[in-house]
Amino acid sequence: MENTRPTKQEARKWAKALRSGKYKQTTDIMQNDEGYCPLGVACDLFIPRERLELTRSGFIIGELPELNQPFAPSWLQ
Repeated sequence: MENTRPTKQEARKWAKALRSGKYKQTTDIMQNDEGYCPLGVACDLFIPRERLELTRSGFIIGELPELNQPFAPSWLQ
């Protein structure tokens, strides 16, 4: 059975990152020059860097992980 939710440890790590101030906030796209949306933060945390789909500028591609990030954990898709 696929995981449809993050583990408690993953959820805590994600929440901690969102509150950390490390990730400036943007909307409607996972990452741009303004920052990350919450899903972009999760992609940055839980997908190995070498497996992230990135733009030529090095930003995480997409609006939703299920459409553009094939290596996202099943709970994120």
